[in-house]
Amino acid sequence: MVEKITLSAEEAIAALPEGNDIHTILNGPGCPAIVGADYSRERVLKIIKEAPLIFIPGGIAQRMKHGIAIPRDDDYLYIETANRTDV
Repeated sequence: MVEKITLSAEEAIAALPEGNDIHTILNGPGCPAIVGADYSRERVLKIIKEAPLIFIPGGIAQRMKHGIAIPRDDDYLYIETANRTDV
């Protein structure tokens, strides 16, 4: 098993893009399709601050500029970042 590289809430917030809306992707075994949606910055900040775990996802999410991952129930929420978080 590959060990996940975790981020603090502060590190995740610092990686967010500018603007009032931030793109997210929900995907995982409980989600039958990849679902994308724009969330308000306030909603994303709340999710990040309340998350028990924040980590850097793999290459596909990174190439899509969604460099923050948060487990949610059986799925993962991938959050848009200004830059790749794995470099």
